[in-house]
Amino acid sequence: MQSDTMKIAIIDFSSNVKKLHIGNERLPVGSFVIDECVENVSILKTDGNLKIIELLAKKGFWDDIKALNSTFDLVFLCADNSDAVSILSALEGQKIFHISLARTKKTKSATLEQMISHLPIQGLLYD
Repeated sequence: MQSDTMKIAIIDFSSNVKKLHIGNERLPVGSFVIDECVENVSILKTDGNLKIIELLAKKGFWDDIKALNSTFDLVFLCADNSDAVSILSALEGQKIFHISLARTKKTKSATLEQMISHLPIQGLLYD
């Protein structure tokens, strides 16, 4: 999905995010700041003391995400397990493309069922 012309934003809701230590621009983009940037791929964080997962409870969360479309061609919201279910719950009823990654003997079928109950999965990557 990466190309020389496509700008991509990644908002990682995982609790164990590893920082790449590439770039230190911290440029504001709407309600976010660019924490890291490699070529046309930017990793966004919250602007302020708010934890990234707390964004889901913020009024106007979906509007903040949609506002990124004026700057980026693709916006990825990434999360692990129960955080993924929380994001899908917050995005329920919105028009998004939902891709999930399932791992053999790691991903519980109950978790997939919860995810599907909020938003259908259009793409399933299976490892």
